[in-house]
Amino acid sequence: MLNIKFMKPFYNLTEDENGQLLLLPVYISLQAISKRAEFDKNDLKTAVRFAHTQTFSCKPILIPFYQEVDKEFESTIYSLFVQLPVDTTARKIAIEKELELIEQTVYKLDEQFILAMHQSMRLFGVHIARAQKKVLTPDALLPVSLN
Repeated sequence: MLNIKFMKPFYNLTEDENGQLLLLPVYISLQAISKRAEFDKNDLKTAVRFAHTQTFSCKPILIPFYQEVDKEFESTIYSLFVQLPVDTTARKIAIEKELELIEQTVYKLDEQFILAMHQSMRLFGVHIARAQKKVLTPDALLPVSLN
């Protein structure tokens, strides 16, 4: 399991909460690419390529976070992909459930980090969805608002 406790915003999180938080970009990616009934490993490759760019294009406060995410993003997204239900509705529900759990962890962070994370995740999902030639509104990316 990755550990991001060395970063000030994460000092008050448990090891499990750290792990959950690192899954946020993975689940945002899965949510963005699974809007259509069928998606495949090519969609996952696109998400992985975009995730690698995040450490260079995000707000400075998020750089250490994305550096940690990047270490295991590819293996994690492929692992979660095969664990998700095949049925589109069941898959959507499973992803939303995980995002709701992760949101509880996000709210334990300081306000500056929450705002940066919220903005970053919305853009992250939009870019991945666009790369898949799908159009999503920012509100469609998260089942609940992180504001």
